[in-house]
Amino acid sequence: MHRIYTEDQADLPDSGGTVSYEQYMQRVTKRMADVRQLLTDGKLTTGRDLRDASLIFQHGNTEADCLFAHVLAMEALLHGDIGAKWAAAATLDRYLQLIGKSQIFGTQYPSDASVPKVTTSPTAERLSGRSQQPYDPRLLPDGVRQDFCVPTVEEQKKNVAVFNTGARPSGTAMRSAGCMN
Repeated sequence: MHRIYTEDQADLPDSGGTVSYEQYMQRVTKRMADVRQLLTDGKLTTGRDLRDASLIFQHGNTEADCLFAHVLAMEALLHGDIGAKWAAAATLDRYLQLIGKSQIFGTQYPSDASVPKVTTSPTAERLSGRSQQPYDPRLLPDGVRQDFCVPTVEEQKKNVAVFNTGARPSGTAMRSAGCMN
């Protein structure tokens, strides 16, 4: 399972992957089918396996994919994988976005047509033009965000600013301190 997850992360178009978005989504569809088979066969038994499976489904394009991703993240937590806290928050935020609601943790940084894009390179253009909208950062206190390994609202604002320079925030900026597993 971890190999499938690692391949997925390496392919991510926003993280330096070399495949097109269309190719990436074809691979995600295949990976989701492979993960469903592993689940059906009872081969995903650890919290880490379930967290990795969750993050594969989070990259799906449907409400059902992201809702299933959230269930897998919660199951990973029930299996004792505290690293799944961020996945639980991120999958819920992505699901809420897909059903037309505001995210609540602030883990997602989607493209926003109202934000100018940096056009100095294809990578910069792909990464820039981001916001967190729709999002109400006042809904949860930062302490709850940090319980789920999500950065504070101020740290999230910095992440948006970094995206909008055409760069990607460091991995440590995308999780709260002490939550890098």
